[in-house]
Amino acid sequence: MFARVKAFVVGVGVGIFVAPLAGRETRQLVLEKISELFELGGERIDNLESELDERRTEQYSATEPDIESETETLVDEKPA
Repeated sequence: MFARVKAFVVGVGVGIFVAPLAGRETRQLVLEKISELFELGGERIDNLESELDERRTEQYSATEPDIESETETLVDEKPA
């Protein structure tokens, strides 16, 4: 058990001396990176929504009947 405590203390000591930034700076950097990820995620979601809207519009346009040609057909076929 003493060996584990000794290893923990040595690990913490090495971490303190090797750490490139202070705790406050590290937390700030982590928060900035998390914010960037959320922004990128939000942009990606917006892009996907736009793409889905475009595809829905294209699909609806492709399946929508041509009202003018149908009207002309009905007018041409009126009973005598």
